[in-house]
Amino acid sequence: MRSGLLGLLAVSLSVLIMGVTGCETLNTEKIPTQPVNAATTNGLSAQELAAGECGIFLWSSGTPHTFVFFHKQGEQNAKYYTQGSENTIKTNQNTMTMDERALVTYTYSGAGFETVTLKGTLLEELQDGRRVSNATLRTKKLGAWEEIHPVSGVYVCR
Repeated sequence: MRSGLLGLLAVSLSVLIMGVTGCETLNTEKIPTQPVNAATTNGLSAQELAAGECGIFLWSSGTPHTFVFFHKQGEQNAKYYTQGSENTIKTNQNTMTMDERALVTYTYSGAGFETVTLKGTLLEELQDGRRVSNATLRTKKLGAWEEIHPVSGVYVCR
């Protein structure tokens, strides 16, 4: 009985070590090609950056964290997830230099929104990007109150 228990313990330890080693291997990648949130199945679908592209990826600050916003640098359209649906919103602002200022501010419209305003601070440098902190998505629909959604995330380049 004791040898069977020891064998089971040895196998369990091996699986645990292989799992930790696998996590360490994943962490050596520079940039994930499809940032996703494993904590929830709701939110935006996985978004991918091609080599040389940059973008902003944001998650809701509440629990569970939900992937709610994606905007690829240089494009006018962004993806915004709210109230159970993925929406395409558009800005008329220049998005070629998203990372040149400490404060990120963009205003979008479309998908039934009068405005969606992104405001956030680009903080410390990360490998191939920067952290987006103190960020909010403010939404206003026609004839409705403005809603404020706290978010956080990253600006990354691949």
